[in-house]
Amino acid sequence: MINVLRQAVTDTTQRDPNRLRNRFEAMRVPQVRSSIRTAVWNQAWPPLARRHRDYIPALLLPVSANAQSLESGERVWSNEPVTNQPITLAQFAGQWSIDRCLEDRLADRVVHYAGTALFTWKEDALSYYETGELKFPDHPALSARQEYLWRADGPNVRVSFTDGRPFHRFVLSGSEATASHWCDPDRYSVLYRFSDWPEWTATWTVWGPRKDYVSVTRFKRTGDAEH
Repeated sequence: MINVLRQAVTDTTQRDPNRLRNRFEAMRVPQVRSSIRTAVWNQAWPPLARRHRDYIPALLLPVSANAQSLESGERVWSNEPVTNQPITLAQFAGQWSIDRCLEDRLADRVVHYAGTALFTWKEDALSYYETGELKFPDHPALSARQEYLWRADGPNVRVSFTDGRPFHRFVLSGSEATASHWCDPDRYSVLYRFSDWPEWTATWTVWGPRKDYVSVTRFKRTGDAEH
């Protein structure tokens, strides 16, 4: 295993991210993930691995010393804060433009989505409402929407469905945060990046018997923040 991992990281020095990605995708079984995290992030080539983290699926991101175990087996993790003034939940309030690119590996196609997201206060939570249009390469576009509730929960942001079912949690205290959600038989893993705030991204990696895709969403503020 370590020899395969060493070769995967060596590939990055040859500036060949596709080879690196293919090697990591060959090691997606659950019992291997913790070994990969430990070897890459805690022991073996951390500067090189971090430099090429864009090519590593979100499920292989680290569970570091400051990770917190949550109910349902969720894990959350964050980097050190970018500034002395961390982003707060209230700063998401307002309207954002959305540009999403979804790479469906099973269907071997790329789907694009453009729309808007609106965060508005609903009692103690921020209501997230997203609308837009999905554009497919092989059939007409479709309208789509999503709704969630974001709540502050200590150092975490707790994201739930509108009916109250939990979705995931993440730490809003640094430039990046990860979280995961198990929806049998599929695994959803997200990487949030806030280093370019007020622009930010959410990268979802989804694996399952009938699902295998990566969705990258870029958010840009389109109006004044609400308070």
